[in-house]
Amino acid sequence: MRLQVITREEYVLSTEEFSRELREKFKKPNFNSDNRVNFLWDFGTGELNRYRGTYVVYKEGILCGQSKDKELLYRDAVFNLCSPDIDLYPVPKNGENPDFK
Repeated sequence: MRLQVITREEYVLSTEEFSRELREKFKKPNFNSDNRVNFLWDFGTGELNRYRGTYVVYKEGILCGQSKDKELLYRDAVFNLCSPDIDLYPVPKNGENPDFK
């Protein structure tokens, strides 16, 4: 018997997990807290490939969650991270570039 490989798992970081991620990223010399910059970097490097066709949320440059339901993701991210200061981005399904119109 083998374990099932999960390619998409919807989630939102807890406040504690977010704080831990922020501490780790903050230690890196090239850390950028700009959400859009980090989204484009993660997308360009393939970090978001498993989330294609869904939405991701960033706060202070940290990937904080993912879901196919945009409204649910926003609501849960604001609640769990105690802040409306987040950015949601659609991750394109195919190889196209993100559209920020």
